[in-house]
Amino acid sequence: MIDHPEKTELKQKDPCVFEIIVSVMPELKIGDCQNLKISHQPVETKESEVEDYLNELRKTLAEFKEVQQPAQKGNRLEISLTATDEKNMPVAKLTTQNHPLILGETKILKTLETNLIGMLPKEKKSFQSKLDHLPQDSTLTNQVFNFEVTLNKVEEMILPEVSPEFIQKVTGQSFSLEQFQTEIKNLLLNQKKEQELRRREIELIDALLKITEGEIPLVLVEQELQEMQARLAHELEHQGMQLETYLTQQNLSWEALKRKWQPQAEREVKIGLIFEELLKKEPALPTETEIQAQIKLLSTGTHKKQPDFKKDSPAYLKLIRQMRLQKIVNTLLEK
Repeated sequence: MIDHPEKTELKQKDPCVFEIIVSVMPELKIGDCQNLKISHQPVETKESEVEDYLNELRKTLAEFKEVQQPAQKGNRLEISLTATDEKNMPVAKLTTQNHPLILGETKILKTLETNLIGMLPKEKKSFQSKLDHLPQDSTLTNQVFNFEVTLNKVEEMILPEVSPEFIQKVTGQSFSLEQFQTEIKNLLLNQKKEQELRRREIELIDALLKITEGEIPLVLVEQELQEMQARLAHELEHQGMQLETYLTQQNLSWEALKRKWQPQAEREVKIGLIFEELLKKEPALPTETEIQAQIKLLSTGTHKKQPDFKKDSPAYLKLIRQMRLQKIVNTLLEK
């Protein structure tokens, strides 16, 4: 039984006979998952990527010098911006004073960058544009606004040399330049390997979904939708926004959002049921040595408070389940 009874009806008093209708876990039929072929894409790191990463590190320690020259990409600018809508009403969310930005790295308003290039300090310019993307309020996206920008300051970015002192400062180690570049290359390579693993896991899940037959209980889908709502509300709360306010800004009702989420909720439920079936076929548990090694790995390199992995605690049992699932995934990926 996976939910409260839908119906309870007394059929007969003596002897007592009653009818109860409940939802139960479905029986899924998973096809031949042992012969799934999951693609494998080669992973490598180019020298240009190492150079780009190194330059990003240099930017973190860059110095800036104010200059009296036309703005160009790579300069740090300080601007003041005002905006009005098509009815010439001020738009507070698009108004800012003494706002810093690196020319060439703006993701919200590309037209702004186009207009800033070549401007001189203290110069003003007016233009019309649509917003490319505004995460804080998507209702403003694709609307046309009238902007007036004042370029308050232009600063030239001075990047530090890749010296032994620089390497010591960003790594805390006394690497040679060659060793430093090797460290960066290995870091980028490991990141790409992790991304490739995640891609293959998604491909595996898609393949399992295709070879699995069975009905998905609506009650489980509804439970997943409620969990998705709770996660969204929690994320919005951290941003200082209520779910009701978000829905109003998006011009959505909760029912409309549920319809939008329905396919994803059904997918998540089906994935969960598939792995529950696979767990039944893989009863082996990780050894205590493997469990302790995983706990140590989870606590390495993080300042986040870790759950209490006391034996048989909820966190401990959840970890064992995750390790069993990962073993199943790894086995299928190795086929």
